[in-house]
Amino acid sequence: FTLVAGTDVLGICLGMRGLWLPALVPGALAVLLWIVLNYGLLSSMVLAGNRPSLRDIGGAWLIWVVATQTVSILATSIAPDLGNAVRTGIVTVAVTMWSIGVMLYLVFIVVIFLRLLLVETTPAELGPGYWILMGATAISVRAGAGLLELGAQDRMPLLRELHAFTTGVSVMLWSFGSWFIPLLVLIGVWRHVIHRYSSRYEPSLWRGVFPLGMYAEATFALGGQLGAGVMRAIATGAFWLGLAAWVVVVALMFVAVIRRGDPRAPTAGRSRHPQRAEP
Repeated sequence: FTLVAGTDVLGICLGMRGLWLPALVPGALAVLLWIVLNYGLLSSMVLAGNRPSLRDIGGAWLIWVVATQTVSILATSIAPDLGNAVRTGIVTVAVTMWSIGVMLYLVFIVVIFLRLLLVETTPAELGPGYWILMGATAISVRAGAGLLELGAQDRMPLLRELHAFTTGVSVMLWSFGSWFIPLLVLIGVWRHVIHRYSSRYEPSLWRGVFPLGMYAEATFALGGQLGAGVMRAIATGAFWLGLAAWVVVVALMFVAVIRRGDPRAPTAGRSRHPQRAEP
């Protein structure tokens, strides 16, 4: 699903520059990958019986939601440049994928909370991947804000009828994502301060950087659509936090590379706690 999201990001960058025709190529590829992964994964788990245990489910599973919402964002980014007939179809895709992404989030968040509340969790398991719990709400808000912006430019009946609903769901998800941030900080304190889990570089740290950047972008976009200056101020603070997190992770990565090249240094990334494989 990260492949879907990355392909969509390429299409979004092209669409933002008015290159809507080239943007359709990665967009079509991303949709194809999304369909294969969605029904292939569900078939593997439900029909073939490859069911994960509750302990195997974590924040990384919400990348499924992230991938779904990137399709919606790509669709809204290129829709204004298309003709009426094609635009109607693309807008329908955007609304549909946003709605699917919201429903997937609601399903997965219940399962993840059950996992956290009913299964003992170790510091190794409560890693940066759980920041995607907030990141998935943020990208859903960003996709919702894109629909609101498109509705302000093009008064299509579908967008007009869904305006109030889209606004309400986006505000709800933004509020829930904001609620997550202090909780995730507390989890980090519990993991690294109380249990003294290793603070060395691990690739999963990037899963904590993306949600902060997406939260800033989503807050700024929704605040602009609602005329809420306080949300834009929050977005500015979130941007600087995201940038700081990016700088810290890059610094840790370079330290890990240097230590790996030093034969006298201990193995980089070694932890006091056993690692569990993530799905």
